[in-house]
Amino acid sequence: MSRLTARLFTVALSHLAFLTIAPNALSQNLSVGSASGFGLLGLDNGNVSINLSTQLVGDVGYSNGVDSVINQKAENFAGSALVHSGATFSYEASNFLPSGGIQSGAGIDSRLNQANADILRLAGNLSGLGATQSGGFLADDDSRIFVSNAALNVIDVTGVSYNSDTLTLQSRTGLSDTFVIRVSGNFTFSQSEVILDGITAENVIFYFPNASSILVNKDASDFHGTILAPTGSVVYHNAAQFSGAIIAKNIDVHSAFNLEQVTFVVPEPSAALLGLAGLGLVLFRRKRWENM
Repeated sequence: MSRLTARLFTVALSHLAFLTIAPNALSQNLSVGSASGFGLLGLDNGNVSINLSTQLVGDVGYSNGVDSVINQKAENFAGSALVHSGATFSYEASNFLPSGGIQSGAGIDSRLNQANADILRLAGNLSGLGATQSGGFLADDDSRIFVSNAALNVIDVTGVSYNSDTLTLQSRTGLSDTFVIRVSGNFTFSQSEVILDGITAENVIFYFPNASSILVNKDASDFHGTILAPTGSVVYHNAAQFSGAIIAKNIDVHSAFNLEQVTFVVPEPSAALLGLAGLGLVLFRRKRWENM
């Protein structure tokens, strides 16, 4: 076997396991399902408060049992407000202006119920993943770089207290790897930045399995990824940059916040990688034949 052939063979086999499990274990089990398209989704029996946005792009969901009595000053709102019949919802008609209107009814109830079910499934699957890296506690003046070592990176963090710091997530060259930042404690992200190297916000999710308190604030903050806190509380304010989504039991966004909705997606294997894996199998069989 030539040196080039051997190299191709090694690379192909290194990707084969990922290609085998990606369509099911990753793409399906880690999908947000019917929660796709929501920039803000208040989960069952929680609270949602919206008070003064600079820009809000994406739908907002008010699930069954949600209490939401402050919805105002969202004039640049490119999306719809989807309100469950079991939610308590009021708004300021003169300045709470979703471009898609305020929608309710049996179909909306069904979508929100399914979104909650899909999020519970996703949360269970994220909790069951084995960690690939451990970050400990990310304190102030402790900027970190996490370098991907697999298609799916699960990084356990006990808490975050950032003020003018950076969190860098670096994919493998030529691949759009997935990062799950699993935070067991509280999370403060003030005038700090999530830096994505080789990936976009759709490849990143910050998952909070406990009833954490999550704060993103200050104009200088640049946040990318989905915040998923099924039992947690998220406060986001000031005119920061935020691409992703907030899905939580309690959501409070105010003071000229910006949010551009991006759905968390685990990529399917590319045609190039599938072809590479096929080549690897051909070479493997050829090598076996030569050795017989």
